[in-house]
Amino acid sequence: AFLSLPRPPDRGGALAFAAMSFWGAAIKPGQKEKVDVPATEVLHLSQVCLHEPKTGKNYLQVAVAGSTYTLCCLEKDKVEHNSLDLFFGPDAPTFLNKGSSEVHLSGYLEPMEDDDDMDEDEEEEEEAAAAPSGPKAAAKAAAAKASPKASPKAAPKAEAKDAAKAKSPKVEPAKQSPKVAAKASPKAA
Repeated sequence: AFLSLPRPPDRGGALAFAAMSFWGAAIKPGQKEKVDVPATEVLHLSQVCLHEPKTGKNYLQVAVAGSTYTLCCLEKDKVEHNSLDLFFGPDAPTFLNKGSSEVHLSGYLEPMEDDDDMDEDEEEEEEAAAAPSGPKAAAKAAAAKASPKASPKAAPKAEAKDAAKAKSPKVEPAKQSPKVAAKASPKAA
């Protein structure tokens, strides 16, 4: 048996937001629970826990699109709950409880995002990341546009270092130690 609370009514208007609703299921030992996810929503499975744990391991599995996967293994007095971050679309996942204890699942249903909305959101994020924010950044950007000088502040320092090197007396390479010199030169026979 599963529980899904109704969504709040859509009030419309400019500030419409995506509402999420709680979802939960209780699966008896050895039983299956098929979840019909509406075509316009996504099921987010967040938490799994044992209810009145009994001795032995409990494997929570999910069957989706003809394949079965084990999501977690729960055991009394060892691992009695597990946090998950799994999303299921309208493929009607079936959860299986292989064990001796009842397993409770909880999560929420949320509206599925349109690809068009995601593209617009990604573009806005890229623009925001590319453009510096804050009053100082805006002032710097305006000054850079107004100023014909395009070189960074570090360039004068680099030029000063180059000029100092040119003015300094020429330093001769260090002389080698006698041992190194002896090893490098061929021995006279």
